[in-house]
Amino acid sequence: MAQQQFDPDKFIGREYEQNTFRELLAFSGDERLLLIQDTGGMGKSLLLQQFRHLCQIATPPIPATLIPLDQLSDQHPYALMAAIARDLGEHGVQFTRFNQAERVRTRDDLTAVSPSSSFHSSEGQSTANRGDDIRDTGETSLVEAGDSQPIRTPQQAFFDDLRRLEQPVVLLLDAFERASVTLAQWIADSLPEAVNIQQQTAIVIAGRQVPAITGPAQRIDELTRWERTHVIQFLDRNGYDYTARHLEIFGQMADRGMPPSLIIQGVNAVLRRPNR
Repeated sequence: MAQQQFDPDKFIGREYEQNTFRELLAFSGDERLLLIQDTGGMGKSLLLQQFRHLCQIATPPIPATLIPLDQLSDQHPYALMAAIARDLGEHGVQFTRFNQAERVRTRDDLTAVSPSSSFHSSEGQSTANRGDDIRDTGETSLVEAGDSQPIRTPQQAFFDDLRRLEQPVVLLLDAFERASVTLAQWIADSLPEAVNIQQQTAIVIAGRQVPAITGPAQRIDELTRWERTHVIQFLDRNGYDYTARHLEIFGQMADRGMPPSLIIQGVNAVLRRPNR
């Protein structure tokens, strides 16, 4: 998905979080899930962009997708699966079965998925905004016109494709607190299955709230705060002209544990960069 321009050379701090992520990429321990929770403005979104950069510069590079959940086309789990398949497909990771099943599901002459699929109510009404249980029952299949072989539902096909991957992949999900009830439930209940069936799949979920997930997972409940050294790095890397008095003002903001976003706003309100 489209992201705001990110310059890894200007990323500041968060060494502990980056090292934790690097350990996740080693795929050597039991944990394949990393949950990152903190208040707004602390830099969770930038951190996930840095994580994606670490995947890009890994040897060999690791396909990774970064998806802000509040920017999905809709809040149904199928939209998230489609975004993952599309983004990873740009890195050569094929979701052939899912794409086939999704084409059938969205076909104009396909009236509905069988009522045995728990993505739909008994009346055929979508449950995407109702918070109902949206996990597949394992009994539903779709059939292409003229085909005798059933196609597994998109969710089943999605996990089939993951199971067959021969390379590691990383899923980075941002703004979990903005997901719908149904999508949040699917992420908490069904998505962790990905790491059970494909041991080289790592998932990072970040937000002001994070799901309660059973099983092995690492948690970061508060990002490391900026210190004065981080303020200096920010000013220098972004070309600001500043004095010792300026540094004292912004350093005090860091000492108070203020979010980096507020410190940056203060810098922009007081200083000008010469290259603007």
